[in-house]
Amino acid sequence: MYSKLILSLSFILPLASAICPGYNYAFFHVNGWVYTADDSCKIVATGYCDNICECTYWGCSPAHSVDNVLVNGLWYYCRADSGAGTCGSTGNQIANLAPESCCRNDGKRNYEEGLISKRHANAIGQTNALLERHEEEYADAEKNGHDTSKLRRRQLNDLEEQIKREEEAAALGDE
Repeated sequence: MYSKLILSLSFILPLASAICPGYNYAFFHVNGWVYTADDSCKIVATGYCDNICECTYWGCSPAHSVDNVLVNGLWYYCRADSGAGTCGSTGNQIANLAPESCCRNDGKRNYEEGLISKRHANAIGQTNALLERHEEEYADAEKNGHDTSKLRRRQLNDLEEQIKREEEAAALGDE
């Protein structure tokens, strides 16, 4: 089980993408087709649903907007994000589109469903707190006209260290 979790963690590292900075995945809903894509706009889950709220890999809020996605056996919670970019001309179905929402690992739900250990869930919580801080820092830097490239390099270094701690937690499980 943990090798599968560590594999899924590899998707977290490239979070500097413009598609959904600070998130693991982006969610798109286009003419009945639903897509979950990673930071490089590679589609990792797709399907056609007449009613998106009844599909297996996507879940909805009471307002019938997608608020969670299932990728590699783990749940990610989603929300609209004003900082989301577009996929550019990627050559796939989501080319030049902005995501409907951005999705981040839902450690609490994954723990409650027995998909990960408590230690791993806590590490995911720490990663998500770091990503929240990164979002705020990045928005502030953009708003004030600062060069964001140096900031992103520092953020990626911070994130890389936190991901190592998350991988260790996944490998250790609960003792």
